[in-house]
Amino acid sequence: MAQSFIKKQEYEKAILRYEKIFKIEFRRSIGYYYQNQANIGIARIYEQNLNDKKKAIECYMEIINNKDKFNFPQQIKYAEDKVKKLKEDLFFEGQY
Repeated sequence: MAQSFIKKQEYEKAILRYEKIFKIEFRRSIGYYYQNQANIGIARIYEQNLNDKKKAIECYMEIINNKDKFNFPQQIKYAEDKVKKLKEDLFFEGQY
């Protein structure tokens, strides 16, 4: 899975693996949970491995913007906290 690509530092392959989850049509709410987890995984790669905080924010915002559809409070809170932190980091780096 994506984690094995991350361990090998093959981040683009890991992102592609996570993105495959978005192509699967889920008919139950558990599917939305996994879509959020995939967004979190992609965001972490951008933030921690590729040093792209803006792309990480985009991934977290996907969760926040769809909170009415994907109502998983822990994931939403996590995404909101990460966006706040990343925006602060970018501000102090002069990039936001």
